[in-house]
Amino acid sequence: MRFEKDRRNGYLFDTEVENIFISEHMVTAPGEYVKVYLYALMCAEAGQSVSAERLAKLLMTDRLQVERAFLYWQERGVLRRIEGLNEEKIEFISLREKLFFGDNSAGSARQQEKQQGNGMQKETDNIFAATGMEKSSERNAALYDQKLADMCRAVENVIGRPLGGKEPLQIYSWIDDFGATPETIVTAYSYCKKMYKKDSCAYVGKVVKDWALKGLDDVLKIDEYLEEIERNRFLYKRVFKALGFLRNPTEEEKKIMNRWFSEMEFTIDKVLEACSKTSGISNPNLNYVNKILTDWYQEKHGAAPGEDGRITVGAVFQYYDYTRSEAEEAARKRKEEIYRKLPEIKILDEKIRKTSMETGRLMIAGGDGRREEAARMKREVDKMLADKAAILAENSYPIDYLEIKYRCGLCGDTGITESGERCSCFEQMMEEAKTWQNSVKR
Repeated sequence: MRFEKDRRNGYLFDTEVENIFISEHMVTAPGEYVKVYLYALMCAEAGQSVSAERLAKLLMTDRLQVERAFLYWQERGVLRRIEGLNEEKIEFISLREKLFFGDNSAGSARQQEKQQGNGMQKETDNIFAATGMEKSSERNAALYDQKLADMCRAVENVIGRPLGGKEPLQIYSWIDDFGATPETIVTAYSYCKKMYKKDSCAYVGKVVKDWALKGLDDVLKIDEYLEEIERNRFLYKRVFKALGFLRNPTEEEKKIMNRWFSEMEFTIDKVLEACSKTSGISNPNLNYVNKILTDWYQEKHGAAPGEDGRITVGAVFQYYDYTRSEAEEAARKRKEEIYRKLPEIKILDEKIRKTSMETGRLMIAGGDGRREEAARMKREVDKMLADKAAILAENSYPIDYLEIKYRCGLCGDTGITESGERCSCFEQMMEEAKTWQNSVKR
């Protein structure tokens, strides 16, 4: 007796979605990626083959979005992509098996192939190497890999975008070069984004390096250091309380008070003494206090900072920040343009990012053959970068069109060289900063 089930119409049946996927993955994933996953899972349940182009049309999106979705889920260990002779195979990983038995639980089909002795062991090992997954006997390495993956996801949550290009590799290098921990790296990104609206690797890397040189090697020490930075906020409150103000200071008022403490180097007691002299006027204000403190400074030092054509070092570095932000914004717009006109560049960038993350992981993790494998992946990245440059050139774009074009290649528009010395461009930028400062004030 033969039993059969009518599956002539796949829309009449159900697709099982694991609760682990819903609770651990779906809640943090982009909505478009969830759509791709669910539709592909339905096709897998029905045993259907669907091309990326067809899938994009069915979901009313583009192929690039589908490709990015599969890359996203692959990096999170939800599915596995296997190259076949005729077409690519997408294998959905059982999250329940993965939870209870580790990443070696690749599904019953693969286990059967191994038992049949058909050479699949070698293919399995290659898949582990290509995807960066560790075998269950390498528990410590797997746990560390998970920590690095969690760090990258935390950084992406902080900056509000995926890490791109060689950013993951640069971040991993801070662990080797500066002795930074994943926790301190996430803290550095959070600090730079919150305080300075910066999230580039170049900018955050300098902060991580600076913290390392100061011996700030754990989150507790960093918190104590940042609390010291918060001292200015306390000073603002003390001044405003002395003047009887019940509001927060404006940005311009903060700049005035910063001059008192950082440039004129007055103590809080001296500033409060100046504030006390407003008691005899009907309308106490910050400008009145500023005039008193400026007069005191001139009596002792001559011209005050910013007067008679002078400009403070702090103002010059503010101008550096401005020029750097302009260059980074221009690069972001160029990237949007290229991704729109040449979507294959975007796909290459995603693959470069993924391979760079795997390379960085191998550089840090232990195990035999890791250096050879990392070298191979680096060659892959170099080839993809060459392909990217070729596509740009074929379309009449300079090969460095997507790079950030800082005005000074020596310091990257920071004013400080890698050796920690003031850059040779500083004098020229100081002259420009004078004009820029006057335009900002107007």
